[in-house]
Amino acid sequence: IGHGDPHALAFTPDGQKIWIGTGAGRAGLFALSTLEPTGLNNSPVFPRAEFLAHVEVEQSLDVTRSSLDEIVLSPNGRLLAWADQGRDDAGQEAGIFNLVTQKEIRKWQNLADSAILPHIAFTPDGTRVAFYIHGPCESRCLAVWNVEKERIEAMLDVYVTFRSPGYAFANGGLYYGTRTGGPYQIRRWDLEAREETVIDPNARDGHFIDLFAS
Repeated sequence: IGHGDPHALAFTPDGQKIWIGTGAGRAGLFALSTLEPTGLNNSPVFPRAEFLAHVEVEQSLDVTRSSLDEIVLSPNGRLLAWADQGRDDAGQEAGIFNLVTQKEIRKWQNLADSAILPHIAFTPDGTRVAFYIHGPCESRCLAVWNVEKERIEAMLDVYVTFRSPGYAFANGGLYYGTRTGGPYQIRRWDLEAREETVIDPNARDGHFIDLFAS
């Protein structure tokens, strides 16, 4: 899949294959059986570009001219969403690829600045995807994009630091952390009612990070 070390990975729904995204903006699909563990005491080590150049790739995509720092598959394995870290002179980018047609569905440019880690997430049914964007928010905007209707359904005002970018879809809602002048809070945005509720009004910083790292 060309030059560039691996920056991100995502397993296929059957767990038999893995998509690997590189710093050169390409993604490749590999069978796990071809990626044998290497390294000290046979502990698993993520294969570098030199190793991937000699492994058969089942499918490859030219995704972006930047690096692929985050990739995630939809639950049915048909869509690949990605995000990059961004650079000093440009904001982050994100997009969605249709792996069946091998065509780009949507690409967003100049999103959140490079001061935070890239992150992107699908709902369990694959109908929505969330990512950070610039917008009319006090800190950062967390956008929820409807894949089928091709429009943003919500922009949530989220306080986020470099080391705590996480959020997750579960139980019909989007859970995320934020802070508005006080302690961190864990909040839930209901996908159907489109209402926001506070789940934990006094989440400790460490608790907040651990929750979304799990």
